[in-house]
Amino acid sequence: MLAVISDSYMEAVMVPYLESAHSRLSESFANRLRVYSFGMSGTPLSGYLGYTDYVRDGVRARKIGDPVVDNGFDESLIRYRHRCGQTIF
Repeated sequence: MLAVISDSYMEAVMVPYLESAHSRLSESFANRLRVYSFGMSGTPLSGYLGYTDYVRDGVRARKIGDPVVDNGFDESLIRYRHRCGQTIF
C-alpha cells in the first residue's frame, strides 16, 4: 500500500477521479501497490505529520509519499493563511 498525503492536491474535489494524481499513481502501480490518498483542502504541513502517523500506525502503509507544494508553506504560517477570500493577520 502507498499512502499519498497532501492538501487539496490529493483531495482533488474538482478533478474527475481518472484525472486525479492518486488515480494516475494507482494506474502506474497496478498489480504492485494499492494507492490511497489522504488530504484535505487547507491542511498545513503540520497536518501532514498527523496523517503520516495515522497511515503508518493505523493503516500500516508500506510506503508513504508527502508531496509538498508551495501553498503548503503558506497554509502553515498564520500570517499568510487565507479563508473566504480574506487574508487573516
